[in-house]
Amino acid sequence: MYEQDWGTVPIELSAPVQTPEGIWGVVAQKLYPTYVKSKSVFLCPSDPTGGRLAPNLPGRSPILVVWRGEKWPNSYTFLVNDFVVKLFGKGNPRLKSQSPLFICAAHRRFLGVILIARYDGSILLHPPVVGKLIRAEFEVEGGKKSEEDETL
Repeated sequence: MYEQDWGTVPIELSAPVQTPEGIWGVVAQKLYPTYVKSKSVFLCPSDPTGGRLAPNLPGRSPILVVWRGEKWPNSYTFLVNDFVVKLFGKGNPRLKSQSPLFICAAHRRFLGVILIARYDGSILLHPPVVGKLIRAEFEVEGGKKSEEDETL
């Protein structure tokens, strides 16, 4: 629904912004309450921390994101942020259908795999591979697929 309204998936800020209302820039803030009615959808049932580790804000965990007086816990790492769109999408936010949108690191601790949710709605369980990069894949202008956009 968000993509139909805005022509792109929700794009997270690579560095959330501190405002007088609190920290702004996470995907959950763009989706709630217009597109999802409960913030609990951003919490993985396998996450024992209840989203308090904020994997999308490395080096700042545990963190409590508060904006407009509301807490924004999150279990997922969203792979599509403004830096990724600029670098890998060359400014084009249109994703390939198999592109990973977010990962859940909570599964890694207990199951030994990373859960990857893709743009086409499919879910992958991926064994963690040291040094392997998981990133969003973009279409080039005109909807053509590019060799250089393949996942590393």
